[in-house]
Amino acid sequence: MTELPLVAVFGLATFLIVRSAEVHWWVAALCFLFGFYFATTPYAEVVSGFVDWLIGRASGDA
Repeated sequence: MTELPLVAVFGLATFLIVRSAEVHWWVAALCFLFGFYFATTPYAEVVSGFVDWLIGRASGDA
């Protein structure tokens, strides 16, 4: 089974939300820039580990 990268899921969700006019394009761009710069901080590894743990728990890989 091919797994869909989490970044693709977030990208698709962002695209659909912006397209529905619930969020303006500049808000999505601001969130993108925040995420981009946040990824360069030491906290990025902690958040990544937490998300991996959460996905593991949700899929039953305790």
